[in-house]
Amino acid sequence: MREYTINSRSIVIAATAIILSCGGVVMAKDDSQGQPPKDASAADFIKRLDKDGDGKVSKVEFDGPDEHFTKSDKNKDGYISEDEAPTGPPPGQKGQRGGRR
Repeated sequence: MREYTINSRSIVIAATAIILSCGGVVMAKDDSQGQPPKDASAADFIKRLDKDGDGKVSKVEFDGPDEHFTKSDKNKDGYISEDEAPTGPPPGQKGQRGGRR
């Protein structure tokens, strides 16, 4: 019967392999890069962008182009409320990460 010894080099190699494989799983789960999921609801939109917790998104809180804010603010009060909030991916993305290719 053969005897195996575990040295520090073997431990480092095994630990590195485990860390790298787990890191890949974590990275694969969060590849959205801050973008909403393709099936995002109006509530998800408000939750993601409403920094001050008032239940609506101001122009300062909005992270998209000005023309998208203006188009979404249907009642022109300077805020996007849940009933005005877009759903799904931002325009031009069609559910794909990174937009047009």
